[in-house]
Amino acid sequence: MFSIIRNVFGCVLLLGLILLVLKFSKRHKGLKITASVLIAAIVTATLFFLPFENIFTRFDTAQNAAHYQTAAQEVVTVFGEDSALVVCSTDSNRRMCVIVPQDAKGWKLYPLNAVTKETYVNEDCSVSVYRCSKTKGCYIGVDVFTDTAIHLSDSLGSEFTTSETQNTKSYFTYIPIQEPSTYRILIDDEELSLKDMRKV
Repeated sequence: MFSIIRNVFGCVLLLGLILLVLKFSKRHKGLKITASVLIAAIVTATLFFLPFENIFTRFDTAQNAAHYQTAAQEVVTVFGEDSALVVCSTDSNRRMCVIVPQDAKGWKLYPLNAVTKETYVNEDCSVSVYRCSKTKGCYIGVDVFTDTAIHLSDSLGSEFTTSETQNTKSYFTYIPIQEPSTYRILIDDEELSLKDMRKV
C-alpha cells in the first residue's frame, strides 16, 4: 500500500507539473517538459524518504503503521517510551524490523532509511541494536543459535519478548539508552558485552 500510494502521488504530481508548464508556456515546450519531469522526479524521490502521510493521518496502532509501510505480517511488537519496534515477516520469510514513532495524535510513519541497525556476533548468538535518532532509547534483538531452552537477561533488568522461526529463537527488548556501549547480555549466566563481540 505504501509504494502504491507514493507511485500514484508521484504520477499525479508529474502530470500536474507537465500540464501547468504546457498551460503557461507556449515556447520551448521540450525544455519545459524535461524540467517538469526532473522536478517531479526529485520531489517524488524526496517524498519517499519523508512520509507525507504524517501530515494527513495517524494510525491507531503501531502494527497498522508498520503494515502500511511494509505490507508484511507482524510477528512481535516491543513498546518503548515514544515508539515501538514492530518485527515483521515477509512472504519469503525475511524478517523486517520497523521503528514506529508515537505522538499525542497516534502512531505515525518514520522514513525507513532513518532507522540504523548495528549487529554484533559471536559463535553463540548475534545481537542487533536498532535505533532511530528522533526517538528515545533503542531496541535490542538477540538471535540465539541453539535448540535448547535458555535463560536470557541483561544488565538493565529488561523484559524480553520471544519470537521463534525455523532455526532461530529471537528475543527483543527496549532499553532507555541510545548508546549501549556498556550494555551486557547474560545467556544462562554467561555475560556477553557488545564491545567484546565482532561487529558486522
